[in-house]
Amino acid sequence: MASGMISRWPVVVSLPVAAEDQDEDGLLTHQAVERLFAHARGAYFDRCATVDESTLELRGTTVQRGSAPAGDGVTVSVSVTEVYPDSFTMRAMLRPRATDGIAATARCSLSPGGEVSTRMRNEFIALAHAATYLH
Repeated sequence: MASGMISRWPVVVSLPVAAEDQDEDGLLTHQAVERLFAHARGAYFDRCATVDESTLELRGTTVQRGSAPAGDGVTVSVSVTEVYPDSFTMRAMLRPRATDGIAATARCSLSPGGEVSTRMRNEFIALAHAATYLH
């Protein structure tokens, strides 16, 4: 990654991208971004002791396709960026593995089916403070 803005993330995963996940210009499809984001969220929740991913309600996802072709794989960074009394927001950045640029960004709102507990909030903050992956 020679140029562009990078930041620290608590989770970064490398994922393959199939030909059917891309349009004729090699850009990720909306559905591919949602699927890759869901996989990266799972990796994030694997680090959480306070969140049962199976009970989370996805309230909505926003995808912004980027201008960088995905190639045969992407790296996906994910983090919780906002916490509300009954939900939290996660953000993802998808970058091509082999080249510079941004393949896509995404945001989603998730609800644990009740209150976001103080323990959950503290765990999200701790993961953000311990973030070591540059992406």
